[in-house]
Amino acid sequence: MNFAPKFCRSLISYCFIAVYPYFSPSLLCTFELCARNRNRLRDKELTEHIRKLVVQFEDQNFETEGHSVLISDEYHDACYVYGFRVNEDVLYALLDYDDGRLRTVPVSDLCVVELFDAFWLLVQNA
Repeated sequence: MNFAPKFCRSLISYCFIAVYPYFSPSLLCTFELCARNRNRLRDKELTEHIRKLVVQFEDQNFETEGHSVLISDEYHDACYVYGFRVNEDVLYALLDYDDGRLRTVPVSDLCVVELFDAFWLLVQNA
């Protein structure tokens, strides 16, 4: 049972009702902590969805030829994702840069929401 999001919503509701005129740093920290936790859970679920699909491909590798999707890498540099690979239960994105570099980067280091959208675009164009 996922207790944290319900607890956070009720806590935030209580804080806004009881403490609204007195916004304090601790209230803002509580709100930010709940948002981070929610985003972390979302990223984990999206990554797991992609991983479950990629492991079904031959050699646990999904690559497209001639199709790629523009994303940002962990350094916010523009690159193209053209596939995904699972190695030892870790999901990796296959990245291609305009200068010809090819990199394999753990999905956990990248924006998972952006990668999830890119994955579905690649699947549709495969």
